[in-house]
Amino acid sequence: MRLKTTEKRQQPRVSFKPDKQLTAQMRIARKANTPIKVNIANISELGLCFYFSEKEYAPIKKGTHLILLKIEGEALLQDINDVDMVVQWSTYMGALNYELNGCRFLNLVPDYQFQLGEFIHNLLGSKLRSDK
Repeated sequence: MRLKTTEKRQQPRVSFKPDKQLTAQMRIARKANTPIKVNIANISELGLCFYFSEKEYAPIKKGTHLILLKIEGEALLQDINDVDMVVQWSTYMGALNYELNGCRFLNLVPDYQFQLGEFIHNLLGSKLRSDK
């Protein structure tokens, strides 16, 4: 028997393996705090999913507002900065000792959305070509 699933995502996203790191610096909004450096698990034009070791930072709760300060590891995304995000969900990955957080962008300006779209579609297109 095959289960039917419904895709909830409204935009395509790309995922990153640990050997192809894409990282980001962010901070909790409305607080004068030191930026945290996280690993990006996946990204779309609507948001991103990131993770970090529980040893590095305190847990981040659902509903927390964050500021994406910058994305590192990809020249096409280096200009994206100061983007408000909200944590939509958060989970602890006990086997890996990581906290995983899914965020939605709140004020992604059209230029940033275009850059993200180009980056994602280029990656997805190259993956489709390599699968043939």
